[in-house]
Amino acid sequence: MKHLKGIRFGFSAIKRVGVIDDKETHRITWNVHAGCELHYVLKGSFDWEIAGQTASLNVPGGTFAVVPPHTKHRAVGEVGAPSVRIGIICEPPSPKSAAGSAFSADDLKRVFAQFKSNALIVRTIPDPLLRLLKDVRGTTETFNPNDPNEQLRLRVLCEMLLVETARTFETEDVLTRDGDVIPHIRKWIGEHLAEDISTSDLVHRSGYGRSRFFELFLSETGMTPNDYLVRERVDRAKRLIREKPQCTLSSIARECGFKSGHVFSAVFRKHVGMPPTAFKR
Repeated sequence: MKHLKGIRFGFSAIKRVGVIDDKETHRITWNVHAGCELHYVLKGSFDWEIAGQTASLNVPGGTFAVVPPHTKHRAVGEVGAPSVRIGIICEPPSPKSAAGSAFSADDLKRVFAQFKSNALIVRTIPDPLLRLLKDVRGTTETFNPNDPNEQLRLRVLCEMLLVETARTFETEDVLTRDGDVIPHIRKWIGEHLAEDISTSDLVHRSGYGRSRFFELFLSETGMTPNDYLVRERVDRAKRLIREKPQCTLSSIARECGFKSGHVFSAVFRKHVGMPPTAFKR
């Protein structure tokens, strides 16, 4: 674990940048910041407990989230230890915090406003952002405060990191909002039925903990995620049998994500009341 204050490398808009490489789970006590905390999980999985909210915010590997200013929060612990995380605390924007950086005071205000308006939403880390995070991690871990070139490198990397993070908010790759998380998951299921989908995959994509995800899914669909997935596969199989009578049942089974003809036949019979061969006739 290594933490560096932004003043150490000449970027006072960042209160602290930290690289955390944990081998086991542990709890972090309640804390609160005047600025935004950007939390990137490169490996493992992490849960934030937010004061006043019943459900924790799960941030799985390959995603990130923003904790808004003045929000009391603590780490419940790594769900998937060992974990590798990068945390950045951004100070509230001011002319002073922009000094010595590529940002103007207005730039910082705009970026900070984007962080606040997108807080507590879990988003996928896109490849350009991931590459920057890896550079920040390596530079932070070997940082020599007496080397002006290293100070410059880390300052530029962190400036680019804030800009690239803000850019992700312009995309639609949102994983968590109570109002749209389940429609997002249902749409994703429909687009990937031919693939091997597990309940863990769906929980991961939602950005929620398992119990909260099941609660939301059951409330909207009246089914568990697994029951919904099976129903969608059977419904698609029925449609394809009607629309593509020239296709073999084995090819339809594969297109609907069934692992074998035997499994397809058994599941189809259970839900339709007859085997797929009889339904096709």
